[in-house]
Amino acid sequence: MTNNTDTPNTDTPQVPVSPLPARGLLEQFLVFINTPIGVWLLTSGFIGLIVWQYQQHQQYMQERAVRMQTIAHLNAEITGRISQFGTWARNNLIQSSNTYSFKQGITETTVIDAIKGLDSVPGKDNKVGIAFGLFPENSQQTLFALYIELNIRTSEQKEFGDDGLCTSDRCF
Repeated sequence: MTNNTDTPNTDTPQVPVSPLPARGLLEQFLVFINTPIGVWLLTSGFIGLIVWQYQQHQQYMQERAVRMQTIAHLNAEITGRISQFGTWARNNLIQSSNTYSFKQGITETTVIDAIKGLDSVPGKDNKVGIAFGLFPENSQQTLFALYIELNIRTSEQKEFGDDGLCTSDRCF
């Protein structure tokens, strides 16, 4: 019996073996995602993204509520001070026919002091007019300073895309 290595063995049929096709990056990713750890990582990332977005929204709503409350306080403070001046003027004005005059003892200097009192700190250097502010945080500000702050706050509000209107169902 001779052993010839050049002739193929015909006893068993030979199937040609082809190399495994190289998997693409996307295919490998999809296979990984279908594993339990891949599903866990995907859902963890998705839930984390949702939680982060919710926190961002909550922070925005809280900042918006603070901005709207500040604007409401400034409006109330300005209105209160002007109302106090109006009350003083109404109590000291006398109407006769179509003319107005001040009560006896109210001089031009008193009226000028009352008008100047509109832009002074409540209770300080204020002989006539504004006796008190509504909110402690605004008690040391003049009316002019309140108007400037209100202008700044409403400008900020517009930058955030809000219309600046605060109704009961939209603000708090």
